[in-house]
Amino acid sequence: MTLLLGSAGSGKSTLLKALSGKLDRRLQVSGRVVYNGHGMEEFVQERTAAYISQEDLHAGEMTVRETLAFSARCLGTGDRQDLLTELTRREKEANVTPEHDIDMFMKESAYGGESKIVINYIMQILGLHICADTLVGNDMARGISGGQRKRVTIGEMLIGPARALFMDDISTGLDSSTAFQIVNFLRQMVHILGETAVISLLQPSQDMYDLFDDIILLSEGHIVYQGPKEKAVDFFESLGFICPHRKAIADFLLEVTSRKDQQQYWSREDESYQYFTVERFSEAFHTGQTITKVLEVPIERNLSSLSALKTSKYGVRKRKLLTVLLFVAMTVFWHNNMRHDSVDDGGIYLGVLFFFVTETMFSNMCDLGGTIMKLPLFFKQRDVFYPAWAYTFLTWILKIPITLIQVTIWVTMTYYPIGFDRNIGRLIKHYFLLLALSQMSSSLFRLVAGVTRNMFAAKIFGTFTMLLLLLLSGFVVSSKNLNKFWMLGYWISPLMYAQNAISTNEFTAHSWSKILPGSSESLGASVLKSRGLFLETKWYWVGLGALVGYTFLFNCLYTSSVSRRATLPFMPLSLTFNDIRYSVDMPKEKKVRAGTEDRLEILKSVSGAFRPGVLTALMGFSGAGKTTLMDVLAGRKTGGYTEGTINISGYPKKQETFSRVFGYCEQSNIHSPHLTVLESLLFSAWLRLPSEIDSMTRKENGLSSEQRRRLTIAVELVANPSIIFMDEPTSGLDARGAAIGMRTVRNLVDTGKTIVCTIHQPSIDIFESFDEGIECVNRIKDGYNPATWMLEVTSTVQEQMSGIDFSEIYKKSELYQRNKALIEEISRAPANSVFWNLGMKRTKPQDLFNSMGSMYSAVLVLGVQNASGIQPVTAMERIVFYRERASGMYSALPYAFAQVAIELPYVFIQTLIYGVLVYTMIGFEWTIAKFFWYLFFMYFTLLYFTFFGMMTVGIAPNGVIAAVLSTAFYGFWNLFSGFLIPVYKIPIWWRWYYWICPVAWTLYGLGASQFGDVEEKLDTGETVAKFMRSYYGFKNEFLEMVAIAKPKIGK
Repeated sequence: MTLLLGSAGSGKSTLLKALSGKLDRRLQVSGRVVYNGHGMEEFVQERTAAYISQEDLHAGEMTVRETLAFSARCLGTGDRQDLLTELTRREKEANVTPEHDIDMFMKESAYGGESKIVINYIMQILGLHICADTLVGNDMARGISGGQRKRVTIGEMLIGPARALFMDDISTGLDSSTAFQIVNFLRQMVHILGETAVISLLQPSQDMYDLFDDIILLSEGHIVYQGPKEKAVDFFESLGFICPHRKAIADFLLEVTSRKDQQQYWSREDESYQYFTVERFSEAFHTGQTITKVLEVPIERNLSSLSALKTSKYGVRKRKLLTVLLFVAMTVFWHNNMRHDSVDDGGIYLGVLFFFVTETMFSNMCDLGGTIMKLPLFFKQRDVFYPAWAYTFLTWILKIPITLIQVTIWVTMTYYPIGFDRNIGRLIKHYFLLLALSQMSSSLFRLVAGVTRNMFAAKIFGTFTMLLLLLLSGFVVSSKNLNKFWMLGYWISPLMYAQNAISTNEFTAHSWSKILPGSSESLGASVLKSRGLFLETKWYWVGLGALVGYTFLFNCLYTSSVSRRATLPFMPLSLTFNDIRYSVDMPKEKKVRAGTEDRLEILKSVSGAFRPGVLTALMGFSGAGKTTLMDVLAGRKTGGYTEGTINISGYPKKQETFSRVFGYCEQSNIHSPHLTVLESLLFSAWLRLPSEIDSMTRKENGLSSEQRRRLTIAVELVANPSIIFMDEPTSGLDARGAAIGMRTVRNLVDTGKTIVCTIHQPSIDIFESFDEGIECVNRIKDGYNPATWMLEVTSTVQEQMSGIDFSEIYKKSELYQRNKALIEEISRAPANSVFWNLGMKRTKPQDLFNSMGSMYSAVLVLGVQNASGIQPVTAMERIVFYRERASGMYSALPYAFAQVAIELPYVFIQTLIYGVLVYTMIGFEWTIAKFFWYLFFMYFTLLYFTFFGMMTVGIAPNGVIAAVLSTAFYGFWNLFSGFLIPVYKIPIWWRWYYWICPVAWTLYGLGASQFGDVEEKLDTGETVAKFMRSYYGFKNEFLEMVAIAKPKIGK
């Protein structure tokens, strides 16, 4: 048993991780670790060696006994069964009867998990028997103490079959008696069972020090001493440093290598003291005889069986709130109040079905928080207890019975009471569709959590996903009113398939087969056609199949996302440029020849598009304008005249913000000669991306030109930009270096980055790594380098010889037209283009439904995003508040006031930015009064959603419960918002809730202010104002009362 000593930052944790195979695979590691003569590539080090980290990560909902039992099940028994079989055989041959207690313990430890004997024994040794049935707990749930949690961390690994134990500072949080007891137990286990243990301790007492056999002293990354503990003091005495009497040896070893404390131990009076560096200690140790004697006997592979090493990777072959919401939905849509007489009646049923779809979809949004909270524990257990696919697959399987219960209760309480078609086959199809939808949505939100791995990012991306799915469902905005850009999203949207399938299942039934006067089609077909939904019954099966397919796809992607190692996040961006012209003042010597021309045009109406995930080669002869084009697009040209448009993902390029997402590897390698490579990278990262960078530290002015080229690329890549320009990235590199560099660039492109490279002399391999090129000819000869051929046939000399202008040919080609269309498509701003110019369309009721749908989706999605985004922040700050309030720093009132006050300006800025952009893009009527009302209602809406999120965290025990509670309220607000079912269609016994629903007041204010005074006539003959009054109940004269009530709701 070896004690690993070293001061903070000496490299103890790194060494333990290296020996146990736990180092980050992205790090460069040299040297070799051998177990019993076998390299680490010959066995599974995660199960052979147990690494016990400094952090105590556990599932807070499990008890201590359950945690250890789960660990025992997952880790298995290793070779204990084989050992027990051999021991039993020998006992029979020798006619030996083992002691009963020992025999029982050996059998239970060999067959593992079937009994509690081994678990109870470990808990007894670690002092956990007194809290065996207590929850481990977490920050918000009371559980065991910090010291007990540390013991659980140790017990998790001790209970497994690992023979090599690497323990990182296991005494943190333990009292001296318990720490001594645990180390003493480890000593006995190591000596009796022949195991290996390396344990790092920060402050071991002398009694604990004496329990160890060997010592490894680490300082500044160097091993200063390794060997028997009895010889450690003698080694330093031989160098002139004496350990004083009554001085703890461990303290002496730590201080003797310290610059501040070393001098007091110097014993050679005849020699003046000079600081003995760590390098000198290490050199003295390695050149001496100590390490030679200890390590001179090599381990022969034939003397130790591989069976002691593990070659198999794994050791194991919200309901009450839902019921209330269902009861409310059932009584709101009671069948006595629901009719089948007109298209308007069908519209109410469509609203009910959309409510079912959205509630089933978004009731699983709480899986975001639950999944992210479990990820740290999963990452600790991944590759040790189980593979990633086992975790994700079982998570999916465990969700199925929960979904069955939820959907069964939902359908039972709503289908027949509301008055849907009574055919039993329609009921079963309705049931299975909601079941598939629930599974799909749960898988989708787990995928979002697995990709983001962060609560704040998951809330943002989850809300954005919810917004897109709502908009592209086919109900909020009819598919007839979607432009071509969004039709692709419409066909991809899972919610579209769900809405069409469930609607087709209902409205093709017998109860909707009646034909209205003056019509030749059934009532159900008229309802579906009025909202742009599909009429054929086959769309039910298409929708069901799509949902099942999405479920498998999202679960596979979730497995892939949690299997990968974490990478730096970035936002994929596209760059388009159209009709770029760049010119400079005509030089005097050329002006004489050019006549009256004042400018020399270098770039002549150049257009193109660079997309995420596509590696583009910018090719041409020297002087063709490659670097000039890149400089113009990058904003690096300080002189000359630039014309044309440049867009970043549809938005006009702004140089101030563009530089934060852009990297430019210029052709010249310009670096400070006084900085090391590491310092150059850190300087770039600190100013552009705060992150830790690992690299080899070497003087930059001692680098070769090839190494300087690599540094130029690295300085830009370390900033993690979304768009990267590389000007001759392979120049100055040999063939192997160029291939390696381009392979790295290819990998970056595959993550979704947008990269453009100029390149002069690419090999065939490098040329084939590109996806697109800006260029265009006679057929290439077999075996000829395509890059060389392309440059040759498009040269000016060849054009003159053949009489061909390739520029003109390209502009007349179909490829050019496709590229121009691509530029125009990518240049469109995606946000809110679903509702582009819908505000002034007032010719038919569907136009008003679309406009109200835009306000409904914006209010609900942005509001939920604000509430969901504030919840994890409030939950985190609440823990700090409890501590500071206990210290008497302040009371609850000023804390709450400060949290509320700080949100006011932020929400105002959010409202202003959102209001100006959206109001303009939707195209509402531009009057001061209408614009003011729009901002007024949106501001207080976002405020009350934000304060609601704070309130739920304040009354809930933790963030997960707050999310579940919020989801239930969102369902009520959605149901009674007045959009899915107008106020006059709500039963009288539930109409009171409409008037206390905050979302209903918001939609009332927005709808009445925008359309309540419009006297234009619809194609039905009634005015817009009259339709808003008759269908939604919105009265313009009631607007002031709504405005007065709105701020009170926020309070």
